[in-house]
Amino acid sequence: LPAVNRDIKDIIRLDPRINIDESFQRGIRCVGSNERFNSLTVDGIRQNDIFGLNDNGYPTQRLPFPFDVAEQVAVEIAPVDVEYGGFTGCNINVVTKSGSNEFHGRGFLDYQLSGLHGNSLEGNPDSKPDTDEKSWGGVLTGPIIKDRLFFTAAYEKFSGTDTYITGPAGGGFVNEVERVSLADVQRVQQIMQDVYGFNAGDIPSSTPDTDERWYVKLDAYITDNHRLELSYQDTYGAVTVDQGTNRTFNELGLSSNWYNRSEDLEVYSGRIFSDWSDQFSTEIMVSYLDRVTGQKSLYGTDFAQMEITTTDGGTIFVGPDPNRHANKLEGSSLNLKFKGQYILGDHVFKGGYERETYDFFNLYIYGAEGLATYDSIDDLENQLPSSIFYQNAGSNMEDDAGASFKRSLNTLYLQDQWTPNGALTITAGLRYDFITMSDKPQYNQLIVDRFGVPNDTTFDGLSLLQPRVGVEYSVNDRLNLSFGVGRFSGGDPSVWLSNSFSNTGFNIGSAFSADPLVLDGFDGFNIPAAMLAANAAQAATGGGAANLVDPDYEMSSIWRFTAGAQYVADFSSIGLGDDWLFGVDFLYNIQQNPNVWRNLDLAVTDTAPDGRPIYNSQYGYGSSGVLMLTNGDANPKTKVISAYVDKAWEAGIFEGKFYAGYAFTDAEDISPATSSTAASNYENIAVSDYNFPSIATSNYEIK
Repeated sequence: LPAVNRDIKDIIRLDPRINIDESFQRGIRCVGSNERFNSLTVDGIRQNDIFGLNDNGYPTQRLPFPFDVAEQVAVEIAPVDVEYGGFTGCNINVVTKSGSNEFHGRGFLDYQLSGLHGNSLEGNPDSKPDTDEKSWGGVLTGPIIKDRLFFTAAYEKFSGTDTYITGPAGGGFVNEVERVSLADVQRVQQIMQDVYGFNAGDIPSSTPDTDERWYVKLDAYITDNHRLELSYQDTYGAVTVDQGTNRTFNELGLSSNWYNRSEDLEVYSGRIFSDWSDQFSTEIMVSYLDRVTGQKSLYGTDFAQMEITTTDGGTIFVGPDPNRHANKLEGSSLNLKFKGQYILGDHVFKGGYERETYDFFNLYIYGAEGLATYDSIDDLENQLPSSIFYQNAGSNMEDDAGASFKRSLNTLYLQDQWTPNGALTITAGLRYDFITMSDKPQYNQLIVDRFGVPNDTTFDGLSLLQPRVGVEYSVNDRLNLSFGVGRFSGGDPSVWLSNSFSNTGFNIGSAFSADPLVLDGFDGFNIPAAMLAANAAQAATGGGAANLVDPDYEMSSIWRFTAGAQYVADFSSIGLGDDWLFGVDFLYNIQQNPNVWRNLDLAVTDTAPDGRPIYNSQYGYGSSGVLMLTNGDANPKTKVISAYVDKAWEAGIFEGKFYAGYAFTDAEDISPATSSTAASNYENIAVSDYNFPSIATSNYEIK
């Protein structure tokens, strides 16, 4: 199939139940769910965004492996096979190419000349890339030892640029921030250089976008009954993210507010397939994934973010954005799997055990270099901020707030697939997931005294039984029916648990000041001494920002009911040929224990005229609050009806394909869970009661 973007998303989007959100990082939205609840497997080995920061559905900036190494791509939305798990959206499985006794290969080169880009859009000047865009690579498979040892090797590299068309009024940009003039920007740039000794940056016409991927696999037939597979994968990608610019709010971020985001992924895996007899076979798998996420401001992070109000009421941001002030992430996962299969008459029995252990180091402090606001450009020049907000470790040393933890997801499963005749197949199985971990956040007695809830609860001990049953029936050679029901769970981002380790009330304090005696003369590099002392004092008492997991928290899951039919039609009588495949599917989800966040610091103080509760802070924690991950009481539901038609033709050397599909989705949720931080998940939702959100239309519903 053609793939315009050299991405499997171009293939899986042919399923009408899957939407690729082109407006938001090309996220993969399956049957009305968040891409964080999907699972990506390559040859059965998970390659998910194990921490949960990315919005594109991958652990990397782009596809995590060379596109040409993919032999098959399949999407499982409601598999009754209990070997599938770790998702409530969909599972995307890629099967890679394997070598044979003959050499096969292909190469490609895509080259776009920057000079061919237009320099205007609708009559307005437009930014052109500074360099040509290049993408090249290929795949080669073949024998090393005939009949015994084979290889697959693939490589792909992309280098291009992202262009920017938004800038200050009068700057010749396609899109202009009306209340920020070119003169405002130039004056701020000059002040930052002359007064603060800091390069404010500008609005680049373009920035580099790079990506490089390697994949190597060996297939060794040790004997006729035992096969060893080894693979190695390495992917690195980096892209510049523009920050601070929002035309709706008349805000403009200069490039010192932007950052470079990178992902470095390595995956090692080994699998042994053994046929011990005609009836009994096993698979043993070990894989290791290592991932480092980089987020580096373009001009360094040893400076405050400055928010400057212009004469016309616009805003200019300079200096590193506060999410990048202290931001480091490293993660790994070790996956072990043992599976056995035994054939007994009409039955195929399968059982297995899997263990995936995640190991993370995460450092995240919002505003560790300070956020300074200025009421005018004159105040910026005179070093007179109107306020400064500051957060840091209690020691005022950023690295002291880093958090490390491990957790393991264990899985046991058992299944029987019974085929009593050639037309009927019944599959029934049970999957059991349970989490073990020994690490805990630092205990904070103040949280217990104030709210009656311990802050050191983790996911340790969580478990879930997932029964599944499916029936497939071939009515005749042309009509097939299928029915299934099962429970699914997974896709819980580790970052939601990490919030409890990073925000114990002790490890990060905060300080705010609007006192001119404290703030006057602020140089952007050095936080005022009084604020350093206030930050340390708050952290020492345990009164800093706190996130926690409800001691009664349960694993979120869905019950999924499915029914489908496929019919192969023969239109030869009207000259359209045979083998027209028509399909229709119905899916119904019931969610149990949906994830929600609750601010324990808020107490109801009054009731609005329309009946809504009015909250106020009990202990002055501010907007960050004391946020607890818990479960909602309601059961959101999703209904999806889809249909498709598929036909392929061959005529000599020519091949053709026709495909059309349609899906109607009616999806509900309580919290869309759009973010990695507890505060954003709590606030980024339209509800009448933030602490007790009700069922609403899902953010990810596509009709």
